[in-house]
Amino acid sequence: MKTSVLKIITILSLLCLVGSCYAQVPGTPGAISGLTTVCSNTTQTYSVAPVAGALFYNWSLPSGWTGSSSSNSITVQVGLNTGSISVNAGNVSGNSANTSITVVVKASPNLSLQPAGPIHICPGASPIPVQAIIDTTYTYQWYFNGWPILSATHADYSVVTPGSYHVFISAQNGCADSSQALQLIVDVAPAKPSISVSGPQAFCEGGEVTINTTLNSGILWSTGANSQQIYVTETGTYFVNAVGSNGCQTPSDTVQINVWPKATADAGRDTFLFKGESITLNGTVYLNALWTPGASLNDSTIANPVASPLQATVYALLATTDKGCTARDTVLVNVLPAPFLAPPAAFTPNGDGNHDTWVIKNSEHAHAYRLQIFDRYGAKVLLWQGDVYTPWDATFQGKELPDADYYYTLEYTQTDGVNQAIQGAVTIIR
Repeated sequence: MKTSVLKIITILSLLCLVGSCYAQVPGTPGAISGLTTVCSNTTQTYSVAPVAGALFYNWSLPSGWTGSSSSNSITVQVGLNTGSISVNAGNVSGNSANTSITVVVKASPNLSLQPAGPIHICPGASPIPVQAIIDTTYTYQWYFNGWPILSATHADYSVVTPGSYHVFISAQNGCADSSQALQLIVDVAPAKPSISVSGPQAFCEGGEVTINTTLNSGILWSTGANSQQIYVTETGTYFVNAVGSNGCQTPSDTVQINVWPKATADAGRDTFLFKGESITLNGTVYLNALWTPGASLNDSTIANPVASPLQATVYALLATTDKGCTARDTVLVNVLPAPFLAPPAAFTPNGDGNHDTWVIKNSEHAHAYRLQIFDRYGAKVLLWQGDVYTPWDATFQGKELPDADYYYTLEYTQTDGVNQAIQGAVTIIR
């Protein structure tokens, strides 16, 4: 504006210098037309009637307002402050007095949207909440592609259909504002990927299966892996997502993998027995048991069979679950020759708790006993028969025998069925 006025003044000044200037100062402009109560951040127009002899007009605005004009009309952007608008008319001879009008500014809603947009979503995404400034004194109306959404009359609205959204807000003071348009864009998702399983989809614990995809890039498995194949060892539902450059994902069909609990088998610790004896195997299994070899077992299909091997034998225990999962363990049962009984040469039946009876070593591994004991004169002081040996307490007919040397004959049957007969001497020492 200032440049144009200066040009006019310069031209008129030159005309005056050559004797052609007869202009007078213009009269004061009349009343300013325009609203005296306005809302902030709105556009308003103010004007005065044309003044005779006026070549230009000088406008003055309140602080924070914007706008310029050298004509008798001005369009302004209203600021936040109440103030006066004034104008005078001018020509080369000078400026008139000012004409003013006081304009009261009411606050308009300070409108912004969060997020501001544009918003990109993927197909099938959940609605995106958009929030305007919240004030319980405001009224709200949301629009979609320029049409009001009848039910959308709150500060927030969730957008999901692609298009343009904006909200119009009215305050109780009569001021209003409309937001910038927010664009919601639904991006294109990648094509549905395919997957394949290399191997059985159900197997026993400890195994694995490979699942492959045809994707070369943009791979995201349900496990979090991003390779072309994954190795599965646990029960679960597995799939792969094709991930586009825009972040949109498309899942494949799912694959169910079942991993069955493994079987457990514990055949127990290695042990031994004497030839002709039997022993109970201490096996532990999960579900079905099968022992091999089974010929020397009373039942090869139970966890704790009775074994009667004639020679050292390794027994294998196979456990099988109802799903066919197996586990195997072994135990060695060593077979020793039948022990030979060895009666001690003396004992001390004095009641001190040590060697008070005649204990024959390994007597628990024999049976069918016949024991005779004689004193040194040949008198029989004991005749005892039984299947389980009972240690002798050095008595005869309920009376203690004196300290002396005695002689015995002992007949018995070994664990392997062989009959034995031994004889010797034993000394009683009290």
